[in-house]
This record gives sequence, C-alpha cells and structure tokens, in this order.
Amino acid sequence: MSNQIILFGATGFTGHLIAEALVRRNIRPILAGRSRDKLTSLAARLGGLEIRVADVTRPETVDALVSKGDILITTVGPFVQHGRAALTSCIKKGAHYLDSTGEPSFIREVFEHYDAPAREAGITLVTAFGYDYVPGNCVAAAALEQAGEVATRVDVGYYALGPFSAASMSQGTRASVMGATLDPGVFFARGSKRVKFGVAKVRRFTVQGARKPAAAVPGSEHLALPQSYAQLRDINTYLGWFGAVSYLMPLLVLLQAVLFKIPGYRALLAIFAHRFGRSDGRGPDANLRAKTGSYVIAEVYSEAGEELSQSVLQGANPYDFTAEILAWGAAQGQKQGFIATGALGPVAAFGLESLIQGCTEAGLELTPKLAPSRLHATDH
Repeated sequence: MSNQIILFGATGFTGHLIAEALVRRNIRPILAGRSRDKLTSLAARLGGLEIRVADVTRPETVDALVSKGDILITTVGPFVQHGRAALTSCIKKGAHYLDSTGEPSFIREVFEHYDAPAREAGITLVTAFGYDYVPGNCVAAAALEQAGEVATRVDVGYYALGPFSAASMSQGTRASVMGATLDPGVFFARGSKRVKFGVAKVRRFTVQGARKPAAAVPGSEHLALPQSYAQLRDINTYLGWFGAVSYLMPLLVLLQAVLFKIPGYRALLAIFAHRFGRSDGRGPDANLRAKTGSYVIAEVYSEAGEELSQSVLQGANPYDFTAEILAWGAAQGQKQGFIATGALGPVAAFGLESLIQGCTEAGLELTPKLAPSRLHATDH
C-alpha cells in the first residue's frame, strides 16, 4: 500500500503556497497539474520533486495520480465545475482526500453524495479544509466543549484584520465566489438541514473591542459540527469581511430569490460566471498577505438563549493559513491516520486536540485555551 502525498493543482496560487508549506515540513509531495512546463519549474525550485501531468477533462489521468493509501490534496476549482474528477478517482483507487474549496454547493455534495461510497472504500474525505471553514469548525468546537451538553446553538463569525479589498483575494477565490452564486448551500436550523441560497440575517460580534456586522452564509459548519455535537439545534455562520455592506446582503438574498424565478436567469448567470470567473493563478503577494489577518469568533448559547461560552482564533492571513493547514492535515493523515472514514468535518477527521494544534501551527491562536480535560473529551 502506498502512502504518498499528491498535490493536484500545484502550480495555481493556492497550490504553490501548499507545495512550499509541505516542503517546509520536510515532505516531498508529488506535484500534479495540467502544465508540464510549470510543474517542472516549480519542482526544480523546491528541490527536484516528482511531477505528474493530469487534467480533469481526462479522468484517466487523474485516476493515475493516486494509489491505495495515498493522500490527495486538490486545489483544482471552481470545484462545482472541476472537483468531481479527483473525488471519483480517490474513491475508485482507495486514496484519502483533502480539498481547499469554500463553495457551499460542492461541500454539500461531498457530504451528501460521496459519504457512503467513501465509507465503502475505507477512505476519508475532508472537504473545505482551508480558511473556509476549518477555523469556524475548530473555534466552534472549542466553545462547545467549554459550554458542555446544555449548548444547543453556536454562532460563528469570520472577519478580516487589516485592509481588505478585492486585491486581497486570489483570482481562484473570485472565480469560486462567482460560481457559488449559482447553487444553494446548506443551513442548519431547528435540528435539521435546510437547503437555501441564503438567509436574510445580520448580526454583530465584538471584534477586538468594536461591534462589527456580519451576514449569514452557508458553511461546512452546518454539515460538519452535528457529526461531533449531536445536541446542536442551530448553527449560524456569518461573514464580516465587508463591513457595513453586510447590512445590504439580506436584500441581495431576497432579490436573488426573486430573480431565480425568472426563466433563463440562472443560465445567463452561469455564462457570466464562466466568462468573468476565470483564473490564471494570480493572488496577493507575500507583502499584501502580511497586512491582512484573520479573526474568527464563536459564541455558544443554551436553548433559552443564554450565552454560555465564547472562543476566538486569530492571526494568520487566510491564504497562508489555508496552505499551512492543508500541509498539516496531509502530514497528520500520513503519520497518524484519520479517526474515521467517510465524508468528515475537521473535528471528526482529526479530533479537537489535534485540530487546535494544527491551527496553531498554521498561524491561528485559540483564546481562551481549552483545559486538557475538555480537549480529550472529543478525541474518541
């Protein structure tokens, strides 16, 4: 049985960062992608790594990337368009799978349609194992462990620290965001999953002493956290990157619901997303990333609405974090293995104690720190 780490999409912006993060961990991944020339150049710069050419439009080339027991990291997106080839190959060949997507409809597809095949194959699938949405899962779990079994609701808020603009996002991120407007995501309310394009909710969190708004969005938390915390009745994920513009997002949700009833609107939007959502692999450079950090907060409540606990993760730039946490996850899977098989959230795949350590190594510090007795309670 093989036990190699393969990085698919290595020459893209995020893939490039992951390759560097793996090498810093003294791991020599196999670099895979469409362009032999780009792969050769990157492999040489990182110390003569092995390369393989693969293209999602030719599934047999993706099948050839992995063998039983391997770990595939894929950054090839938008995932709704290009992500299924890697998933199918991992299930067919018996390889474990990690991806960097933040696309709600693809995350839902992994959990709902690929879980059973992955279990049958004896492999682990961990989707959205990057800035979206590892920090939210980790910080929510830490707050839930503080609160105990009486906790029934968790609210997670994602914020950027420092100057945030379109220039702070990679072209791949913008392409995925545009593609994500075409399909609904999952929300978790009153103990059950609800598939919607959005919910018209805005709330404020205290971020470094200031009250800041954030708008409700779908996230992997809605699918992943119930795996580890069956008592949860409501999970809310909020995005606060856009400041006061957050207050307008509920209006956009309502407008979108109306527009999707118009014949041909979705097809027109798909054409627009395809044409203007292309990526050539560019993203913010190291200097720009160094100016933008992350602040992710979780607040936990009882059935009666009493706030029981709060946890915060803060520190690294989202892209740097994504690269480091994916490198950590692959290394962890290679050395220690995964806790279970199937489509899993971060806590269910690695355990909370390990996940907190991974987030720390990737640049996000947890406060308040969780007592050892609470940490070990979730690692089973």
